[in-house]
Amino acid sequence: MQPARATQDAAKPNPESGRGEMDLLQETSHDIARDPFLPLLLTLAALVIWGGFQGLQLWSERANLKSLEERQAAQVRQAQQARSAVDAFAADTARLAAAGNANAQLLVEELKKRGVTINPDKQLPPPAADKR
Repeated sequence: MQPARATQDAAKPNPESGRGEMDLLQETSHDIARDPFLPLLLTLAALVIWGGFQGLQLWSERANLKSLEERQAAQVRQAQQARSAVDAFAADTARLAAAGNANAQLLVEELKKRGVTINPDKQLPPPAADKR
C-alpha cells in the first residue's frame, strides 16, 4: 500500500508553496518557451560538417583518379601505337589483295568471314592530345 500513498501525497497541496505538485508539473511543461535557435544551430552545423566531408571526399577521389590516369598514360600510348601498326598492316594487306596477291586475298577473305572489315583508304587519326 506504500505506492498508493505516495501518489496521494503528490496530489495533496504543499503547504509551503501553496500549490499541489501536480499543478506545478503541469504548469512547467506548458510554460517552457521553445527556442528554435539550438535545433537550427545543430542542423546548420550538421549540414556544414556533412558538406565539408563530402567536399574532402570528392577532392580525394579526384586526386586518386588523376594519379591513376597519369600511371596509365604510357600504356594507352603503347596501345594506340599497336593499334595504328595493326591498322596499317591490314590496309597494306587489303591493297595487296586488290592488286591480285593470292595470299593477301585469302587473308582478307578469312578476316571478312570473321567480321573484320578492312578499309585501305582510311586515314588514321592522330594520337589523342592531353585534355589538361
